[in-house]
Amino acid sequence: MRSTQEVTAGGVRIEAGFSLIEVLVAVFIAGLVFLMMAQLLGVGVEASRSASDMTKAAALASDRLEQITQSEYTDLVPGGDINNDVGGFSENLDVDVDGIDDYVRRWEITDLGSEMRIRVRVISLLDVIGPPKEATYVSLKANR
Repeated sequence: MRSTQEVTAGGVRIEAGFSLIEVLVAVFIAGLVFLMMAQLLGVGVEASRSASDMTKAAALASDRLEQITQSEYTDLVPGGDINNDVGGFSENLDVDVDGIDDYVRRWEITDLGSEMRIRVRVISLLDVIGPPKEATYVSLKANR
């Protein structure tokens, strides 16, 4: 079925309009474009969540490292392990206060003689695309 409109130009009859098939093809193509855009939006949201997770892990590691390095050298007790939970040197964090742990934070203090090496590692426990997000910071504290 064709929608037509008669136009005369210099005595010549011209039919203009779109057929039903042309309209359906145009709607189909527009639908595909909208679906692809929706997928891109979803990927963008997930990438944003992933970046936010990484930023939180880095901030949590930085906070703990700063707390430890501001302690007196004589108050630092060597121990801990950034790869395993050790009492007094690790904690689970529920950042959004929903009753589910979001991150695990571990730190390690190593006596190097005239200085202490401090390593802090935070690992995300959140379900975000890609590998688990984590941040590890290292610092030295000299005996003055």
